Amino acid sequence: AGAVIAPSFPEQGRTLRGGKLFLHGRAVDEPGGDLMGTLAATGLQPALLLQQPLADPRRIRRQIEQAATGGARVVVVDAVTTDDLAQLAAALLLPTAAPWLLAGSAGLARALARQVAPDAGASQAPPPPAGPVLALVGSFSPASTLQVRQVEASGTAQVVRLSAAQWLAAQRAPERCEALAAAHDALRSGHHVVLAISGELVQPFSRKPAHAMARIALPLLQDAATCVLTGGDTARALFERLGVNRLEVIGEWEPGISLARIAAPAAPGFVLKAGGFGDAQALQRIIAYFGGPRRAAMARESAPS
Repeated sequence: AGAVIAPSFPEQGRTLRGGKLFLHGRAVDEPGGDLMGTLAATGLQPALLLQQPLADPRRIRRQIEQAATGGARVVVVDAVTTDDLAQLAAALLLPTAAPWLLAGSAGLARALARQVAPDAGASQAPPPPAGPVLALVGSFSPASTLQVRQVEASGTAQVVRLSAAQWLAAQRAPERCEALAAAHDALRSGHHVVLAISGELVQPFSRKPAHAMARIALPLLQDAATCVLTGGDTARALFERLGVNRLEVIGEWEPGISLARIAAPAAPGFVLKAGGFGDAQALQRIIAYFGGPRRAAMARESAPS
């Protein structure tokens, strides 16, 4: 029938009010921040905005169905709290004659899962083995940029930051060779490494820098116990390079930050994080936890006697 879009993730500080995205209460001033404007610019009209406060699920469902009857191709739904998403999820799961494409963040997925299996809870799987952490940050999101700067300022990891042009440079380009050598040395010495893209968002948008970073990072995986992937394009690029088409999600570390593994020998554990989510210390916390002294102690304690 159409698409229902709800990108809010209140547990990560991301909300939608008046069709505009907010992160920790501040308007998101980047492409896509004005969702209704973005839909208009891409020709996905007519679109309907369901604003606060959301009513009971049956009324929400009627509003969505009425929007379809009126010719709307997209219904955008404001949500500020987890209860807002719960009401929407309940509405979307009511019986309907016409299916809707559901689009949103992990916030909407969590709300739907809680409706389907309310007693399941989040799986707290054992974290990957202790050892060096390699993080790939291919997102240009301000949140990701801030997180990388925090890691660099704290000394939690060695940050290797190249511009999009440098990541895309010829294989033997000096900057890339130096970056790769530095990352290899750091990981083999037991230090954590963050690979990141510096500079502004590439216009027109291109996934090529993330794919170049993933290609360069492949030989580094053998020296890492944990690989952190920030940004959907980053994760997709690396898994495509590895020939992986299936992930086993084994738990959730923080809301929206998942643990996964792949069916490959000697592969590191993976931590998956959206580029636009998380506070300034999110990446630092991940690296410190999965590669810190606490992890080494946990590994010793869990080892068979």
